[in-house]
Amino acid sequence: MNTDETEPIKPRKYRTFRLAKGDLGILKAVHEYRFLQRDHVSLLTGRHPKRLHRRLFKLSHNRYLITTRFPGEKHIYAIGERGLQVLIGAGVAAVDARIRVRELKPLFLKHDMLIVDHHVLLDLTGNKANST
Repeated sequence: MNTDETEPIKPRKYRTFRLAKGDLGILKAVHEYRFLQRDHVSLLTGRHPKRLHRRLFKLSHNRYLITTRFPGEKHIYAIGERGLQVLIGAGVAAVDARIRVRELKPLFLKHDMLIVDHHVLLDLTGNKANST
């Protein structure tokens, strides 16, 4: 059915990636907390974990997020090169911001994730208290 004048239809996995409306919220949350796991992002954005997992995969595959994972542990997401550029363009991140994920040691990341757990819980309880 394709003629020489029309472009062949690309398979789904090769189509171009575009940021969706809710992606900026994900990028802002990851930037604010520096590191987040999928459960944290789901709680902060209110998105369904399965759908969010697919979106996080696409964001990390397209370098908007960086993924770190230790054996037997959940993925840890940090802001990537393209994500940082989007946040700078939106005025959320400073122009001189840089990505420092590669410099980190596993012990520091585990410690930071404990802090993030508590920070997210405090923010969520604070938001619930303010809304009532």
